[in-house]
Amino acid sequence: MWVDGLMEAELGAAPSPAVELWKWHLAEEYEHRTVVNRVYHRLYGRPRLFAWLYRARGIVTASRHLNRRTSPLRRYLLDTDRRTMTDEQRRQSQEREAATARRLGAANLRRLARAFSPFYDPATTPPPAGQQATLARYPAAAGRPTNT
Repeated sequence: MWVDGLMEAELGAAPSPAVELWKWHLAEEYEHRTVVNRVYHRLYGRPRLFAWLYRARGIVTASRHLNRRTSPLRRYLLDTDRRTMTDEQRRQSQEREAATARRLGAANLRRLARAFSPFYDPATTPPPAGQQATLARYPAAAGRPTNT
């Protein structure tokens, strides 16, 4: 969702190292979830009911953890930015925040409903349209130690 253009829609199209870092990170996360899902099912896939229940619990736990960590940071950053805004700018910022929350909430509910299925396999999810373009901007060996 973010790799696929939502980041530009929400933050503007101006190039930003922070946006590029997040796009790269999220493109990598897309690849990782398939690997993690396969390893999980290989190690803990039987009995299938218990594997599904434990995975569903993991989704809830991870979502709760991420929200508890990111919500205070988001609130701090927005409050800091809004301190220097006029009343009208602050109102517009709050409206944009609420509209973004609605769009993300609806998109995330659809994705979570799919992820909670006992038959969920991230390998069947098509990659985000912007993923290859994002990853192509970086050398394949970036971040790998050299053998010297």
